[in-house]
Amino acid sequence: MRKLKPQRRHERATSPKGRQRVTAILHAARDIFIEEGYHSLTMRKIAARCGMTVGNLSYYYSNKKHLLHDLLDAVIQGYMADFDTIMADPSLSPE
Repeated sequence: MRKLKPQRRHERATSPKGRQRVTAILHAARDIFIEEGYHSLTMRKIAARCGMTVGNLSYYYSNKKHLLHDLLDAVIQGYMADFDTIMADPSLSPE
């Protein structure tokens, strides 16, 4: 599975532990979304998958909309990094 590239702009994740938590939250949200679908993606399920309380999760993400925005950004950044690597490879033709 593609590695997520979390954004560094998250104001609550300034420490290494905070960045680990945000990464774990995004991975859990992605996994639940893929396995069970959007309708089953709840803050409670994400928190349980991360082994934290909903209150702790809400410290990092106040609502599901913000969490999904960051999840989408992280997924897109992963693809953009792959595209940049491909474009920088001189052995590949433009085709």
